[in-house]
Amino acid sequence: MISKAPAQTGFTAVELLITLFVAALFLFAGYQLYNVILSSGTTARNQTLAGSVANNYIQQYADSIEAPCNAYSPILDEPITVEGLSETTASVTFSCPVSDANNLSQISVTITYGVGAETTSLTRVAFFGASS
Repeated sequence: MISKAPAQTGFTAVELLITLFVAALFLFAGYQLYNVILSSGTTARNQTLAGSVANNYIQQYADSIEAPCNAYSPILDEPITVEGLSETTASVTFSCPVSDANNLSQISVTITYGVGAETTSLTRVAFFGASS
């Protein structure tokens, strides 16, 4: 009588290596996705902070518009402190976008933040009609 060998149970070394390789690929892809999400969230947060500061400057300087339109810059690259942003500067510029309209003024606020190659600028522009 011929006896059969018992059925093999468990995993072979090749099956285990393939499983570990596929799991490592999924972990690496998950780590890359996590980094992209973290970077995008940080960028969005920084842009929101800078936009809020720029809008505050626009509201602050909107009352100082004069007629006729007068182009000048009350603030140029002034260092400011914004919690959450590093090395932040602000510039506020008044200009006359249309030469024929003496009562139309443009306020441009630029917030620059970051260090070295990571420096980012955000500009907000608003138009106001000055009262004569």
